[in-house]
Amino acid sequence: MEYDFLIERSEKPVYKGNLKEFNASFNDRNQVCGDQVEIFLKIEDGIIKDAKFDGKGCLISMASSDLLLEQVIGKSIDEVLKLDDEFIRKLVKVPLGVNRIKCATLPLKVLKRAVIDYVSKNKN
Repeated sequence: MEYDFLIERSEKPVYKGNLKEFNASFNDRNQVCGDQVEIFLKIEDGIIKDAKFDGKGCLISMASSDLLLEQVIGKSIDEVLKLDDEFIRKLVKVPLGVNRIKCATLPLKVLKRAVIDYVSKNKN
């Protein structure tokens, strides 16, 4: 079934948990359905060195959070800021309607906000 890998990542996420040392984070929620995601990042020399998330929500938002963090570790801040909804659609690999795309893209929104906040706090 096409949803099996999403169920797996939602039930047994690799990147969910606490990040002991982080220097960027952001937390937000989807007002419509109540999904909530918080992302923690360890950024060094403009590169995402480590990442974790915490939150609660539907299968799509939790799986999307896990899949997204897997993809961004090792990427530069600039690469992360260029990611878009289409990137998430490709990660999730299932058709997403108007409401479900908001679930899937919540982690991307949170990730970008964490990076933007980090950049603004660490300007030279």
